[in-house]
Amino acid sequence: MSEILHNFLVVYAGEILTGIVVAVVSVAASHIFYRFKLRKEQKVRFQDVIGEKIANALLAVWDIERKAHTQEIYDIEKRLDEEQVSFLNPEGVYLAIMSDSNAFLEFVFEINDARGDYEKYLSDEVAAHLWYGSSRFMEMANFIAREGMVNHYPEMGTIFLFDILDWRDSLEKAIVRDINRHSTKVVAHRGKKWEKAKEKLQEKLHKKNVLNELINNPNGEEARMLYLFIDGLRESDKNAEEEIMKCLRCEKEMEKVTLSQGIVLYEGKTGDKQQEPCSPKSAYICKNCGYVELSLKE
Repeated sequence: MSEILHNFLVVYAGEILTGIVVAVVSVAASHIFYRFKLRKEQKVRFQDVIGEKIANALLAVWDIERKAHTQEIYDIEKRLDEEQVSFLNPEGVYLAIMSDSNAFLEFVFEINDARGDYEKYLSDEVAAHLWYGSSRFMEMANFIAREGMVNHYPEMGTIFLFDILDWRDSLEKAIVRDINRHSTKVVAHRGKKWEKAKEKLQEKLHKKNVLNELINNPNGEEARMLYLFIDGLRESDKNAEEEIMKCLRCEKEMEKVTLSQGIVLYEGKTGDKQQEPCSPKSAYICKNCGYVELSLKE
């Protein structure tokens, strides 16, 4: 029996070895094929997940950008009385995000939040717009506060209208380009490429930038005209403060006096002289009932 088996192996040794090799190669090939297939499927699923995150990031930034589209007109009641008022004329037009300081800062904070939440899923170009907007618009808010124009955001919105529109339009184009590319790449936003994207955007938007002109070239013709406008707003505020004050007690007219050495003297209803320590610069005094209203302003 063993001799028969020996003779069989001698005769068919080649075929058996070939069969074993084929089986091993077949198993190995199947393993490689299915591993490759699994990796490909994982890559597709991964790209789908990243692609969805990129799409959501772009749409979220687009929603923020769309908020800079709504336009309003300050002194609308007064302008409606004009015979030939044009609502397409930029004079007197401002964006709704500039209706007051809260609305504008909320817009800036949304841009900052978007940088933290979505920047890693955005291209260098779109991310550079968020970087520029957050820093530039905060600088704009600081300028408005420094000039004492916090109560005149609509008017300042007219001055800075095209600064914001140029940024908005450039961002919108960048978003549309990225959406059409269907990219599934995540960008680190560092290194020479990132710095180049920021530099390129800055050069593009700084060419006709009003804020840049006001800060860096205050003696220029355009800046002087705008500062005259700001001075006019400041003067109107001052005149408004000097309007007639009425007593809260008796509703009689009050008289404004400048305070000296922190003491205000006034004559009471009974005619006796009275005094009151005070740190403000001025006060309104009612000579009818002796009521005093202090003011922190000159």
